[in-house]
Amino acid sequence: MLNWIYLRGPYHVMEWIGQRWNVEVAPKSEVGGNCEACNRLFTTPGIREHIAEAADLMAKEIAGEMTVLDALGCLHPTSVLGLWQNESQVRDDGAGRRRLPLLPA
Repeated sequence: MLNWIYLRGPYHVMEWIGQRWNVEVAPKSEVGGNCEACNRLFTTPGIREHIAEAADLMAKEIAGEMTVLDALGCLHPTSVLGLWQNESQVRDDGAGRRRLPLLPA
């Protein structure tokens, strides 16, 4: 699970669980950043119950991605953040809503 969060971000994990088990997930615009998304991932009823099974289902895919990125020398945070930047991180939408962007827009 931690490698999945590292590669894709906690919001992506919530979205995946939501799609897989038809669980409602708050829109990105209501999530204040990666810390809040991680908190919601592990505390939201309906989502947290599926974490272990989701990790099992994604284990091979995530392990494969980690292996490839490591072989390419791209497993460090600055490389990983850029791979799925638009999908994994909650960003400032410019409308003054609360956000905690990790990278400049």
